[in-house]
Amino acid sequence: MNKKYIFITLLTSLLFNFSFVQAQNDTPKIVPIQDNQPKKEIKFELGFEGQIGLFTNGEAFLINFGGPAIRIKKNKWTFSWVTAPSLRFLEDSPRTFITPTVATGPEIVYKRWGIAFPVFYNGAKNEWVPTAGIVFKP
Repeated sequence: MNKKYIFITLLTSLLFNFSFVQAQNDTPKIVPIQDNQPKKEIKFELGFEGQIGLFTNGEAFLINFGGPAIRIKKNKWTFSWVTAPSLRFLEDSPRTFITPTVATGPEIVYKRWGIAFPVFYNGAKNEWVPTAGIVFKP
């Protein structure tokens, strides 16, 4: 038989037996039962956020696609202040039906669905237009 094979077998069995004997000699440790409930922590975050939002102000229909946000999270609830690139759909001659714009505002989300109240910039009238709508975060 090969000497390397015998040496490896002996070494493996010695290590296994040594660990087995050590496990027998260790005194048991008393470990307190830990509470498995999730901790109720508030987290502050700053970052980009993936979302789709549908909004209206009664005249126009707007859709946005997420953007940079400041978030406060607690359990499954999230409060955010989001700034998002958006598209506005409105018949407004002589401008096109679809107009790119920007939105910023607060939103409240539970798990993946939420409500938001952003204001959209209307460049033709040089004003901010308040809206309300729903948000989905995939």
